[in-house]
Amino acid sequence: MALALALPGCHLFRPAEPPPPSGDSVVQDYSTPGRLLNTIADAIADKGPAGQTAYANAFAESTGTTTRAFYAFHFPAVVDNWRAVSQREPPNPWDLALERNFYSYLVGVYETYDYTFVWDRDGSSPNDEIDDAAGTALLHRFYTLVASSESTSEQKVIAVGYADLYLYRTSGQWAIYRWEDRIDPSVGVTPSDPDELSLGARRLDSQSLQ
Repeated sequence: MALALALPGCHLFRPAEPPPPSGDSVVQDYSTPGRLLNTIADAIADKGPAGQTAYANAFAESTGTTTRAFYAFHFPAVVDNWRAVSQREPPNPWDLALERNFYSYLVGVYETYDYTFVWDRDGSSPNDEIDDAAGTALLHRFYTLVASSESTSEQKVIAVGYADLYLYRTSGQWAIYRWEDRIDPSVGVTPSDPDELSLGARRLDSQSLQ
């Protein structure tokens, strides 16, 4: 957490609280956009089956022609870099099935480490657009995922970037239906520390093992 606080432009948006131990139940609260983001952070920290379920339930699943489906959009330069390195075409579209599988990959990057995921305001787009009457929202966030080892006191950033998150509400529950991912310009597409990838790059790397 100390490393996350030291990152340029990163100030904690969520109240400081210890992540739940792996395997503990994750409270699934999607009643407001902010609580949905908290649930995602807690789900990633959990790293277990309860976290995987809570994470998946934060994203929209289309059940008919009138309901939205989740899609993630990666930063174009990240896609170009992955294509050049892998010599493959990335999955398109990135849908809910891929996102559900991505959770298992993400929590296994540093399997024995504890995870702390932090959402912060995007300083370049600080104002959210929430239309409570229409049940829609657009949130702009800077995110950081820190992996830490209690045994070695090591901390490392393993995901950093920006996200424009489009949400809608149905039956009193909010869900993300569009995630537009962007790199942190101070880190770049190919960071000097290979761990400091955007979540878009992590998503694509999860397909490198396929």
